Amino acid sequence: MRHGVVSFRDAFVRPLLEGGRALVGAPLRPRDLVRLRRSAGRIFDAATGHALFARTGRWMPRAVLDPPGPADVAIYAALHNLLCLAHPDRDRVFARQERWVDLAAMTLAWFDEGAAALSDAPLHLHILLESALATRLGGRVRPAAPRWRRDRARLALTAAPESENGAGRASAWPVLAEAPLPPIAARMRTAFVVRSPWTALLRVQALGEAPLPLSSIGRLSSRPMWRLVCHAWADGPRWIEQGGRIMARLGDSLRQSFAVEPAARRGAGWVLGALVQVHVLRVWLDDARLGASVDLAAPDVQHFLALPLSLPRLVRVLGDPLAGADPALRRRWDVHIERLRQVVLRDVRREMLDAVVEPVVERT
Repeated sequence: MRHGVVSFRDAFVRPLLEGGRALVGAPLRPRDLVRLRRSAGRIFDAATGHALFARTGRWMPRAVLDPPGPADVAIYAALHNLLCLAHPDRDRVFARQERWVDLAAMTLAWFDEGAAALSDAPLHLHILLESALATRLGGRVRPAAPRWRRDRARLALTAAPESENGAGRASAWPVLAEAPLPPIAARMRTAFVVRSPWTALLRVQALGEAPLPLSSIGRLSSRPMWRLVCHAWADGPRWIEQGGRIMARLGDSLRQSFAVEPAARRGAGWVLGALVQVHVLRVWLDDARLGASVDLAAPDVQHFLALPLSLPRLVRVLGDPLAGADPALRRRWDVHIERLRQVVLRDVRREMLDAVVEPVVERT
């Protein structure tokens, strides 16, 4: 089956936004995109527009998005084809690998076009991309006729959004952001996330091996979204490992793109500031214990734990994260700093200062 305008809206776009079950058909073609973009007003009717704004409100309650239009359609058409690329039985639709390579290149061009139109609205782009990355993939390939014939095959796949936390089969599938995908689909997922800076921060694992898009991150100025990033990184019992992974990704990104432009240096500063705030949040919650289940000697973890010890150098760039804090919080912070001094090796602290902190402080 291949989506028409109404089917694309009711069976794919709206379920992704509302948390239902979305149906993915055969890969969309250029003429399909032309037809869908011409019908952007029908696709984003009152009900679908309400679903988009409601989903936005769950991320940032007071955010106001521009009315959805052709750029949103291009993004969702690209996401539809990404899900096709991610399907384990996709070869029953296109037998030749070259066809999938061509589809990936075309789909990335669609996403680039939509992302360029939303370049001044990074939250808007994140909401669209996140609606697909939060899905859990399941379903099956269905033949187009009672008797299976390869040339008539049509891809049918269901995607159950993460918000269902569903019972049954859906919960056995990882979300698209974390799922192991065929190489071509994994590269496509990475390419999409690199182009969406908020998504790159909130779904770091979906970047694959790609560096953080520091230049784009350096242009992000929404305080509510930065607070959301900090809380997402600080959430859960594995916050130290999460901080270590992000610290490692930041170090790799700095080595690859630090000297490109001032925006990249600002982006590195924002990420360092957010990682410091993770420590502050855990101390504020009185839950900054350095548990025995954590490998505190791992290099990435050591770098993350060394970061608050470098705060005197970072304050000039990032400001004081404890400004205005009550005395009780400052006492807990002092205890946390003393614990970190006991577990962080002096050589590791010096290494982290030289590789990450000093370049940001000296050049920003």
